[in-house]
Amino acid sequence: MGWNTDLLDAQFRGIPFYVQSITDKGSKSLVVHEYPYRSGGAVEDMGSSARTIPIRAIFWGENYLSNLQKLIEALEQPGPGELIHPVFGSVTVVIKTWQIDHTAQHPDYAEVVFEAIVSALDTNFFTHTTQRTQAEQSSLTAKNAATVLLEHSSQHVTRHIQTNFTSPRVQSQTMQLLMDILDFYDPSGDVPRSTTIFVLHPEAYLAELLAVQKAILEHIPVSSVMKGFPYWSDCFPKITPSCGMKTFEYNEKYPTGVGNCSVQWTSNGSPGVHPQVPSLAIPPNSTIEKYVVQDEIASGCDVSMSSQHIIAIGIILHVILSQTALAILTASQLFLDECTTPTLTPLQLDTIVGNIRARIQDCLVAVRKNVPTQDVHGFSEPLRTAAEAIQSLGTIALNIRPPLITYTVQHEESLHLFIST
Repeated sequence: MGWNTDLLDAQFRGIPFYVQSITDKGSKSLVVHEYPYRSGGAVEDMGSSARTIPIRAIFWGENYLSNLQKLIEALEQPGPGELIHPVFGSVTVVIKTWQIDHTAQHPDYAEVVFEAIVSALDTNFFTHTTQRTQAEQSSLTAKNAATVLLEHSSQHVTRHIQTNFTSPRVQSQTMQLLMDILDFYDPSGDVPRSTTIFVLHPEAYLAELLAVQKAILEHIPVSSVMKGFPYWSDCFPKITPSCGMKTFEYNEKYPTGVGNCSVQWTSNGSPGVHPQVPSLAIPPNSTIEKYVVQDEIASGCDVSMSSQHIIAIGIILHVILSQTALAILTASQLFLDECTTPTLTPLQLDTIVGNIRARIQDCLVAVRKNVPTQDVHGFSEPLRTAAEAIQSLGTIALNIRPPLITYTVQHEESLHLFIST
């Protein structure tokens, strides 16, 4: 690169001129904070100031005056204009000052010195983003929040098991609980199981739990994942850790019907009834009750029993958070696909949003009740972020779709009255 090959002809508003010299000045907008009786100061960088470009243009020859007058007219015009910088190319500037110098030593010659200020922001604060772009951003936010939640919960339950593991009796009972949870999600044993002692290696169990939960979603073809929403929702039922007689309450399911009260499920624009979800092989209550103790542990109670109770609460809390994270991941992708190919009605979109928000709310309640106060933030922050993202995705999916129902007015009447009726 050199002047012989890349130097441009200078112009302003289409008026050419010769350049004797050009300078580019940049500066920072700084705020200096100084304090009494303290040496030095703190400097706050507020960003770059507008760049200024002093230019010295020259005109000569018998017809120099006509060309000079054209440039003066261009300089006097209000607002920004295009300056062709000899080195940097096209720049949008506003002229601040100019002066014209004539000297007796140089007849038929004039110098024009003017200062241009670059009129451009580094960021366009009014950038237009499409709803599809907003949906992708919200989907990415939801997926990142679910991933953070899953990782944080895994680390927490690993420490929880290692801290409260006290005796062989606790190991035996905890192993039975862990296996019962795996059987709950995978009653037929389709997912390969390892022979690892999970109490001694919690990371291995967490990986296996995630595998059996993901297997539920993998059984649904991608093309029909929207139709399969009631299925995977029922496979992730409402589980509540508590300090009472039970630590595993699984009889309640989250609503999946339109309007949260109907079993009808509509897909591809036509009404229909979703096939009945096959019942899960749920372990009897008797296999769960042996893991828990009363709310008030009597003095002199077996320490191993209370440790088992604490471990059970931590494990089941992770189960809830894990299935909620997977539900968030699945719903975020569902909404993103819905923005591309709309198939669901507004009521169905509202049902899915309500389903996920109910799960997140239950997680927040469970975390507040069963996690130490200093650790709550690590769980609640990604849950709230995911809830906001899912709400945004539902709104975008609702706004992006075309109208599903067209009314034909048979008689002349007020459209407002027709809609109100």
